[in-house]
Order: sequence, then C-alpha cells, then structure tokens
Amino acid sequence: MGLFDTIASQAEGFAVGQLKAVVPPKIITGVTAGSNVLNQLASGNFLGAAATLANSFARQFGIGQDVATQLYFQNTPTPLFGGVTPAEAKQIYSAMAAMQIAKKNLFLVEVRDVDPQSTLFTTGPYAIYAPGNRAFNMFVTDLDYAPATISGDKHRIGSASMDSVGGFEPIEMRMTAIDDVIGTIKTWMQYKCSLVTNADGTVGVPFDYLLKIRVLHSFITDASNQGGYEDEYIMRPVSVSSSLSRREDAIQEVQLAFTQFDTFIS
Repeated sequence: MGLFDTIASQAEGFAVGQLKAVVPPKIITGVTAGSNVLNQLASGNFLGAAATLANSFARQFGIGQDVATQLYFQNTPTPLFGGVTPAEAKQIYSAMAAMQIAKKNLFLVEVRDVDPQSTLFTTGPYAIYAPGNRAFNMFVTDLDYAPATISGDKHRIGSASMDSVGGFEPIEMRMTAIDDVIGTIKTWMQYKCSLVTNADGTVGVPFDYLLKIRVLHSFITDASNQGGYEDEYIMRPVSVSSSLSRREDAIQEVQLAFTQFDTFIS
C-alpha cells in the first residue's frame, strides 16, 4: 500500500469517528455503503456526509427531508433543554420514564399482637387483625413516621464546634383511621391502652400490650409485592383521639399514636 493510500485510509477512519458523534447509531452502520459518502468524508464535509447517508435511510427511519438540519439540531446544546442537546434530553427523559416511582397512596399496614396466643380482636365483630373488609389495613387512611432519627449535641471547642452523636431516638408513629358505627378501632385502642396501665396504679406486662406493626410501601398486598421497601417495629400504644362536629357531614376519623418499645431490636 502506498503512502497516499495509507493517509487516505487513516483520514477515512478519523472521518468515520467524527461522523459517529453526529449520526445516530442505526444509521452509521451503513457508513461505507456509498462512495459519495466516502468522498465527502475524505474532503472533511462531515455534515454533508451525514445528510447524504441519512437521506438514503430516510424512508426506513422516518427522519424527514431536511436531515442535516435535524441532525444539527439534535446534537446542539440549547437553553430550551437546560443547556443539553435534544438527544441528551431525550435520553434523560427515557431513563426517568422507565423508573417506577413509589406512590404514597399505595401501602399495606399489618398490625398483630406480640403474644401469638392472643385471640382477642381476631374473631367476632371486633376482628380487625383478620384479612377481609374489617382488617386493620382497610381502616388506615394516613400514616406518618420517621424510620431513623439520630439525636446529638454540639460542643464548642475554641471558636469551632464539634458534633456529638447521642444515638437513635425511638420511632413515633401516627395513624389516621376511619371507624365504623360500633367503634371497632376506638374499642381496640382503648383496650390496648388499658393493658399498659392499671386502675390500681400498677403497670401491665409488656408482652400483653405490645404490638408488631409492619408497613409495606408501594404495594397493597403481599401477593403483589415485588421487593417493596418495608419496616416492622415493636410498638406500644400511646393515645387515641377523635373529633366530632355537627357542622360537617363527613367520615369520622380517629387519631392513633404509637411509640417504639426499645431500639435494641431492629
């Protein structure tokens, strides 16, 4: 191979590399299909080569008539897309569109006694643990809690300061639930609170009043769960409150509060 052929071959390879930065990948596969394209590449007319090549595939890829203008627009940064090219903006959109975003109205709440032998509130008119229309999960409308809260103090060292970590704070959970006409939720919560403190001034045994509360995010059943985030805590009932008003014809809501029994068991 002569010197001229060697230089021409290297120039062609460089030109093809430059063309790849402008032409979509599906079109660049035919870069050696036409001699006119190679001539334009050799002369340094990269945009013209892109237009010539893309026009030959216009019907297949549906690019349109003015291919060169479209290619230039797709690969030119513009303030309309935040300073990136339309092609990059499309890639960002495609990546975001492919994500499954968690929805706040899709969650599962499972409540059960720590004592596995407890059968109260599992059968009969107050059966709120059992699956079905009267399950506890069906009553809950809102749920608020912080899975991790770390306390700490700031200590002065000369003119600077240093953070001192205290440790994990117990989790506080607040629920808003609807209730039925026989007061299932209120009866259940008042009963659990009565097991915490007795009328004679003594306190109850934790094994009797503690609850296991499980929260599954983004899915409403275990059968439909596809690796959703979930938390489970051993909680103590704290309070129950409700508000009544003759000024408003609305569903009655009950406010329930729970606190984590200890932070030793995750």
